[in-house]
Amino acid sequence: MRRAVFLPSLWLLGCSSAGADLDATTVDAGARDSGAADSSVIDSGVDSGVDSGVDSSVIDSGVDSDSGVDAGTTPGDAAVTDTGVDPCAGGPPPSFRGLGDLVGGSTRSIALGISRDGTTVVGQSNSSLGPEAFRWRAGTGMLGLGALTSGSFGSMAYAVSGDGSVVVGTSNSSLVDCPGRSDAAFRWTAASGLVGLDDLAMGCFFSYAYGISVDGSLIVGGGTNALTNAAAFWSNGAWTDLGLAQGLNNSSSLAAITPDLRFVVGTHRIDDGASYNAIRWSEAGGEENLGDLGGGAIFASATAISDDGAAVIGTGTSTAGVEAFLWKATTGLVGLGDFSGGAFESHAAAISPDGLWIVGQGTTATGPEAAVWHSGGPMTPLSAMLPTYNVTVPAGWTLTGITGVTTSTAVVIFSGNGTNPSGAEEAWIARICVGP
Repeated sequence: MRRAVFLPSLWLLGCSSAGADLDATTVDAGARDSGAADSSVIDSGVDSGVDSGVDSSVIDSGVDSDSGVDAGTTPGDAAVTDTGVDPCAGGPPPSFRGLGDLVGGSTRSIALGISRDGTTVVGQSNSSLGPEAFRWRAGTGMLGLGALTSGSFGSMAYAVSGDGSVVVGTSNSSLVDCPGRSDAAFRWTAASGLVGLDDLAMGCFFSYAYGISVDGSLIVGGGTNALTNAAAFWSNGAWTDLGLAQGLNNSSSLAAITPDLRFVVGTHRIDDGASYNAIRWSEAGGEENLGDLGGGAIFASATAISDDGAAVIGTGTSTAGVEAFLWKATTGLVGLGDFSGGAFESHAAAISPDGLWIVGQGTTATGPEAAVWHSGGPMTPLSAMLPTYNVTVPAGWTLTGITGVTTSTAVVIFSGNGTNPSGAEEAWIARICVGP
C-alpha cells in the first residue's frame, strides 16, 4: 500500500521529522467518543467557554503581526493569480499562490495545516539544515521553526492555533530512546521558540503532537507509557493519558479536537494489534469505536472533526481499496469514493468548521489529485472547481492534495500540496469567495 503525503493517519506523510518513513503499526491517529457533549469534558486549565479569538464572519488578510526573521522565500504579488474581480465583499480577491520554500537544501515544501483565520499555513520544507518545520504567513513568507537538539536535524509542523500564534508538531530529539523512534512533540510560539513537550511517565521516551485547539490551550497526540504508545492531550505543561485499552501490541493517538474541547478523534489499534479503528472520544461518553468501511482488514484512521463534533472524516479500507470516509451518528461510516482511473485510493484530510467542506486526495490515471467534497455533493478535482470561482492556477502546476480548509461567511481558503512548474514539490494556498 503506497503512503500519501498527508495528515497524521495510518498513511502518515511518507516521512517523519527527519524525512524517514513512519511505522504505521505504532503511530496511530487517535479518536474519541460520539457521546453527548459535556462542557467539563477536557479541562485545559482555562475556561471551557473561552472565545476562540477568531471572528467567524471574517477571515484575515494574512498579514503577520509577529516579529522575526523570515527564514525562507517571500512570495510577492507575482505569485498571486486572480481575475481582478472581487466578489469577497471588500476582502482580498480570489487567488492562488505557491508558498515557496526555505533557503538551502533541495527545493521542497509541504503544507499540513492552516489556521482558523486563514492567515497561517504550517508544514515542512528543506532548509540548509535539513527537513524543517515552517510557519508561512502572507506578510512574512516562510519561517523556519528550528528543531530540538538531536544528532540528526529534522522537524515537522502538523497543526496551528486559530490565530496562527501557536504551532505544534514533532522533531528529532536526543531524548528519544524508544527502539526505532526519533521524534518528540514540540510547541512553538514567536516568544518561546520551539520547545519540547516531554512525554508520559513510565515508558521509553517518544511523543507526538498532531492537533491543537483553536484557542491554543490544548494539544492532542500521544506519548509512551509503560505498555505502549498512548493517546494523550497536553496542557499546562503536562500530558494526560486518556487510558484507552492498552497492551503491548495495542496503541493509540489523537489527531484533532473541537474548539469547545469536548471531543477528540484519532485511531486505536486493538485486538492485539490486529485492527486499527477510527475513534471519537469525550469525557462524558468515553471512547466510541467508529469502525471501518468493511473491506476485510480493519485499517482506519480519523483525521479531523467538525466544530460541533457531529461529523468525523478520515481514511479507511473498503472492498474497493483505501477510501476516504465521512462519519455521522445517523449514518455511520460512509465511503466517499475516488476518481476514475488508476488504483483506487482516496484520503480525507480536513473538514471545514461547519462540516460542509471536506478536502483531501484522490487518484486518477495520472496520479494523486487534490479533491473536494462539498455539502454532500460528488468528489470534485480542485483544479476543475477553482476556475468556477474565478481562480486561475498558473500553467505548469499540478495540485496533488489538500490538507487544510477554513471558512467564513463568504470565503473558503484551502491549503495543500502540488508540483510547481519547475517540477518541485511545493505547498500552496487558494482563496475562493462563495458569497454571504
